[in-house]
Amino acid sequence: MREIYDRRQGALKWVLVTCFGYLGYRNARFGKIDSHIAVCAFARDTLLRTAHIAERRGFENMHGIIDCLWLRKQGAVEEDYLELCREIEEDTGLPIGLEGVYRWIVFLPSRVNRNIPVLNQYFGVFRNGEIKMKGIETCRSDTPSLSVMLSSR
Repeated sequence: MREIYDRRQGALKWVLVTCFGYLGYRNARFGKIDSHIAVCAFARDTLLRTAHIAERRGFENMHGIIDCLWLRKQGAVEEDYLELCREIEEDTGLPIGLEGVYRWIVFLPSRVNRNIPVLNQYFGVFRNGEIKMKGIETCRSDTPSLSVMLSSR
């Protein structure tokens, strides 16, 4: 059932992402740029409120994009992050999920300015050993797996 629900939530996410994109598309029948701007304003406000709550609790904001924040706090355990999620839920009225706690994570640098990481390209390892990758070639369906590349040498 977990896989079924995960696929459903993934499908709903992409429907909403598509609808959001059409809000700002000038030729969309139901789109209106003011709607697009309003959605962005509410999202930015919520993200900033969330970041301020985390900072008040002693967390450092490492990175953030649209609906995600990557935070760190020396000595923090998973329960510290869960307590933070509960406080954010109370403040915003939105359900907050903790995807996991990383052992380490790398945010890839921008091609324009190597000192600034891009928002959607990263990889890391959760404390449970699971690898997470976004926006890099290994995520593409046409990229051979690492084991195939190593065995061909």
